[in-house]
Amino acid sequence: MTLIMTIFDIPEINLQIAKHLPPADLASACRVCRSWFVPFASQLWRSIQPDQWTHGALTDALPRYSVFVRQLRCSLFVNLDTLGPECTRLTLFKAPRLNHSAFPVLKRILESNPDIEELTLISDFGMSAIQLTMETIRIVAGLAKMRKLVLMDFVAPRGALEYMMEKLPRLEALSIEGWEDLPPLSQEVDPATGAVVLSGAMEEEVSDMTEQFGRDSEQQHQQQGQRQLRYLSMDEFQDGYESVLRIVRHTPLLEHLSLTQTRASAIDLTISPQLVQLCQQLRSHCPRLDQLSLNYISVDIGGLEYLLMAFPRMRKLAVNNVYLPQLALLSMLLNQDALQESLEDIRIADIGAIVDTLASSMLLALLRKFKKLKRVSLPFHIIEAEDMIRSDGEFKEELTCRNLEVLEVSIIGPNKSWAPPEAHAEGDLDTDDEDENQEEQPREYELYDAVMKRLDALPKLDKNTIRFRYKTF
Repeated sequence: MTLIMTIFDIPEINLQIAKHLPPADLASACRVCRSWFVPFASQLWRSIQPDQWTHGALTDALPRYSVFVRQLRCSLFVNLDTLGPECTRLTLFKAPRLNHSAFPVLKRILESNPDIEELTLISDFGMSAIQLTMETIRIVAGLAKMRKLVLMDFVAPRGALEYMMEKLPRLEALSIEGWEDLPPLSQEVDPATGAVVLSGAMEEEVSDMTEQFGRDSEQQHQQQGQRQLRYLSMDEFQDGYESVLRIVRHTPLLEHLSLTQTRASAIDLTISPQLVQLCQQLRSHCPRLDQLSLNYISVDIGGLEYLLMAFPRMRKLAVNNVYLPQLALLSMLLNQDALQESLEDIRIADIGAIVDTLASSMLLALLRKFKKLKRVSLPFHIIEAEDMIRSDGEFKEELTCRNLEVLEVSIIGPNKSWAPPEAHAEGDLDTDDEDENQEEQPREYELYDAVMKRLDALPKLDKNTIRFRYKTF
């Protein structure tokens, strides 16, 4: 008897087809025949998202299909008891909250999945379960293929973070939020504050662990050489400048540093001896650093200027949720001659800023001088349309940032009729305005057309990122 084969009998073909099918079609394909089950089921169960855990059908079927799961993203309080022991090939794991009840299952998952490359852990232990925190740290440090690690709300012995970094030779991205080092063992911790007084045995164990972390970290650094870390994000760091410096001293390949301080500020980027030291150390230890993100950090023009002078090859600058005077900000940027040949991305959300029409000409000068700009996001800044079409003075030259793709600013005209109604930002014209304009005879918009012609000189620019408005002041 001769068996007739088709291309659908070839597993590799079915695997490629499965990558392009929606979940409903994958589920149907799994039931066609036995040879189709594995290629289509493996794709159907490859990635589990947080919102899927609310479906009872998923938790009921999970034990059977755990072997196919590669990316497991959990909601904060999901129960993973139904995850079968066959789940041993995870590459991405976003774990639920790490607490006493969840620890045994999470430990089993981490220990049985040595190929995890991306991991997110949120600790609920605090100082009440230091042994479990230490055990978790050692397990994570053993995941040698780790490339991206997110740790939140950990309380651990000093040196534990550096220990993990040294043990993970492939780590490229590290995000830390709310990390706290244990207080010195000589200090008494008041139970009324929510902390836990360590017993004598616990003190000895923590002390031994701290020494071991330091010793192992130094040995690992000598064996592994330089770290591979490219991206570092620190949110709510306990010791301010010192916390940053402890991490970056051995990260010569670091390219992107993101600092966030959403609670009581432990660090501010105003001119001070600490800021000077931070910039010196970063420039010395991180020669490749070219992207800086500051969120909710206390910063002033002088501090920001000092940072930019420290990194003349800066490609991306993002400052969010701060207040910076517009004229002073643009003036400072225009004075950074070294950045004119390197800066590609500026994103500054100066919340609470007062719109200053005098900044219009300076913003246009920025678009003319910074030739490599690809994105400019200054949502509280404006450009006056009439400044863009002057044929004399400062704006005679054309805009030179030919690679500009995003321009998040407002271009302001003198009145409602300077641009067609459909061009105005949504909400700027009320319904009566729109109806009135629609009833009028077609008109010419000379100023608007001239502005658009000038923007046409930027071939990559998405004009939908610009807000066209009119003066109301």
